[in-house]
Amino acid sequence: ICSRPMKSVGRDQIKLAKLYGIEGICFHCYWSENKQHPETEINNYLKNTDLDLPFCSSWAFESWEWQSDTEGYTARDSKQPTKTEDIAFIQHISAYFNDPRHIRIGKKPLLLVDFPDLQPSVQEIVKNWRNWCKEEGVGEIYLGFMGTLGTLDPIQYGFDAAVEKPQACLPLARDINPSQPNENINFLHHEGDGSLERSRKYDKPAYKLFRTVCPITTGDTTIDSGKTLPMAYQEWLFNAINDKLHRFDNRDERIVMVNPWNIYSVNDFLEPDPHYGFAYLEATCM
Repeated sequence: ICSRPMKSVGRDQIKLAKLYGIEGICFHCYWSENKQHPETEINNYLKNTDLDLPFCSSWAFESWEWQSDTEGYTARDSKQPTKTEDIAFIQHISAYFNDPRHIRIGKKPLLLVDFPDLQPSVQEIVKNWRNWCKEEGVGEIYLGFMGTLGTLDPIQYGFDAAVEKPQACLPLARDINPSQPNENINFLHHEGDGSLERSRKYDKPAYKLFRTVCPITTGDTTIDSGKTLPMAYQEWLFNAINDKLHRFDNRDERIVMVNPWNIYSVNDFLEPDPHYGFAYLEATCM
């Protein structure tokens, strides 16, 4: 799963993703104060039923404000949603669940939530969602808790599984031109985070945890005893895949996230670019 939306979902991108072993995509859904913000990527995807890459959605608990001048989102202070807003959101997102391409764990549609621990009423929100889905015939849903390194037990918040979010996946406070990566960052938010080293000796969590891997496109041109950055990413991905195979008997739960596809402002992206070409896609399909 690529956990960031494609800029403009098209057939060529779908073909490219499938060619290199990407089996699904996760679209970010922006929703706050009972309002649906523009969701161009996923709406276009739903309209084009011949696009056959499986998908799911994720939602951030922070309040987001759409900036029409820059066509982007700005995070605002979080506001505790009301029960009406809880129901409005799950009713909105449940329409996606009906699409036959939607990713499911067993028969349960997968919904990911970004940093839900930031919301003090998260247990009540999740309970409202589950109750509404049962009452309206949607059935059981599979909720993934996306948090830093997956260090929080998702069960205590009412979720089914945690989704790892290494520091390496978080945006830096600067924009990066994908054609001119900043070689002076010195892999600050990768090696400093210890993501690659940690993957060599993953701890076995006491709960269900999906691993997340990031293309390493910032920093020095070599890493870890002469390895190139794509080679380091490939090792990290290999370790994550090996880990999931040993921990999950259910094939539907054998998920590894790759973050992101093409959000250049977070520095690390899987889509081909002028500097690294197809190296990261080639490393992904091994």
